[in-house]
Amino acid sequence: MNLKGRWKFALFTVGYIVSCLIFILYLYWQAKTIIDENINNKLYHGALMATAALGNDYHDHLTSKSSKTENEDWIAIRTLSDYAKRLGLSFIYTVIKKNDQIILVSSSASQEELQNGTYVRFFDPYPDASAELINTFDTQKITWVEYSDHWGDFRAVFVPMRSRDGTPYVAGAEVSLKEYQQSLRSEALGLVGFAVFLFVAFGVLVSLYLHRIHNLYRLRLNAVELEKARDKAEAENHAKSEFVAIMSHEIRTPLNGIVGASELLEHSTLDHKQREYLGIVQACTQSLVMIVSDVLDLAKIESGKLELDFSTFALRPMIQTTLDIIRPQVKQPEVRLICRIDEDVPEFIHADEKHLRQVLTNLLGNAAKFTEIGEVALKVSTHQEVEQQIELLFEVQDTGIGIDDQGIQRLFQPFTQVSRSSEHRYGGTGLGLAICKRLVNAMGGDIRVHSSLGDGSTFFFNLITQIPATPTQLHGNRDSQDDKDDVETSLTILLAEDNAVNQQLMKMMLKKLGHVVRIVGNGYEALQAVEMQPYDAILMDINMPELDGRETTVRLRQMNLKPEPYVIAYTADAVAENHQHLKSCGMNDVLVKPVRMKDLERALQRVRRAVTSMES
Repeated sequence: MNLKGRWKFALFTVGYIVSCLIFILYLYWQAKTIIDENINNKLYHGALMATAALGNDYHDHLTSKSSKTENEDWIAIRTLSDYAKRLGLSFIYTVIKKNDQIILVSSSASQEELQNGTYVRFFDPYPDASAELINTFDTQKITWVEYSDHWGDFRAVFVPMRSRDGTPYVAGAEVSLKEYQQSLRSEALGLVGFAVFLFVAFGVLVSLYLHRIHNLYRLRLNAVELEKARDKAEAENHAKSEFVAIMSHEIRTPLNGIVGASELLEHSTLDHKQREYLGIVQACTQSLVMIVSDVLDLAKIESGKLELDFSTFALRPMIQTTLDIIRPQVKQPEVRLICRIDEDVPEFIHADEKHLRQVLTNLLGNAAKFTEIGEVALKVSTHQEVEQQIELLFEVQDTGIGIDDQGIQRLFQPFTQVSRSSEHRYGGTGLGLAICKRLVNAMGGDIRVHSSLGDGSTFFFNLITQIPATPTQLHGNRDSQDDKDDVETSLTILLAEDNAVNQQLMKMMLKKLGHVVRIVGNGYEALQAVEMQPYDAILMDINMPELDGRETTVRLRQMNLKPEPYVIAYTADAVAENHQHLKSCGMNDVLVKPVRMKDLERALQRVRRAVTSMES
């Protein structure tokens, strides 16, 4: 080979070697990036797994070591250790900041630490906490860091979180840098051998690159599909909520006429038989209102928006009225409706009367429907009493058709019947028991069932309630308030309502209460009326033609009337979130149809207080 040829070969060799080195460096950098990305993803998912394993309320109200029992701490440690082992991480843990000190809430441990009992326990101080971990509480940003402590050298991620009660905490996950470097070195050694087969490596690289492009393309397609599915699910959920709201509105509007007319009829002269018939109408109307509320309640429960209303009420009269509603449903003379209440059950309890009545009505109604001979029995007893709290046990027992084991497993699912044959024979939506279970759970209790096919069923649930004030105190306060209201003067009220039936009923109810009423049919007429004379209050229907109640109220507030009238929304919309929107438009209060006389009186009492406050 001549000199020129040698130079060409040398140049080619140098160029080849340089190309190989550059390519190896490129592959090394790519390998390091991928390893870093994989480790970062593993760390991040490990931190999230720690949060998910402990639960969103595990960090609520943590004040000292006594905030968790040793058993709770041990369960948390074993759970986190199991997840850390599965993910191939050194540690996963959560910490809180207490008095400028980092406190370990729970942490995974190695097998050796678990065997020797040298693992970190609940509420142990963490003096070796890195500055980045401490700063995460202030920055509230995800932090990636490499640091060292007496346990070793680690690569870690710190994820800021908040518990259910708003307590800030940080979830962390760590992997040993030694393991990280070993993984990186093994990859680098593989690249040296890779360079020997450069053309093969190039082909593999192209294949990997194309495979990566393909995966990215698939990921993008999946992301698009997931986004479409999410949008579709949100649209369907919105459509369901809108449908429920519309149906509730359309049903409540005629119900308002039935309830109002029956209450006005109740204040007229009736004989005993007529009052008995009227009581049945009112009881059935109340049941229909509860059914409409059931549908809304299920929607609220599923969306996590159920609101409980705890008050003090007499338990036995409530149970008696519930039995009066159920009694007409017991059509067979061979079936007896029985109620047993133990003597030690208090007269008054502090609970959610509406939802408790709803649960009892559903359970007793089902028992009556599926029982053709024997009895339907309600038993109320006390389970235990601690200080000012008492646990009540409600049992609904029947001698009906019973339920097999397979039916019990799906009994509390929405829109589910025990069998198709029972659905055809007895009817029903299959919604009541699902609502019962969710309501009982929301009130802090649990519902269960014992049954066998052909031998009847027993549903029982517990309820923990506070022991309220004595009946004398309750009645005394209420009577004094009523006496105070009796001496108040009448109010001048403007009723803005387009429905003729509702106009007539509300006018009669207001006049029955001794107030002066003027009626208009839409928002424009309401605005004209307030310009002509002042009104103490305006009952404002929301869905009026030409100008609805919301826009009317906005324009009314812009008029700067002195004094300003007290605006009460008069609506069939029972969704609490929408009530807040109405108040943001300038309305002071909300009356939900169907409106009862006592609800109207309470609203007008609030009007009187507002008028008195403005005058003073």
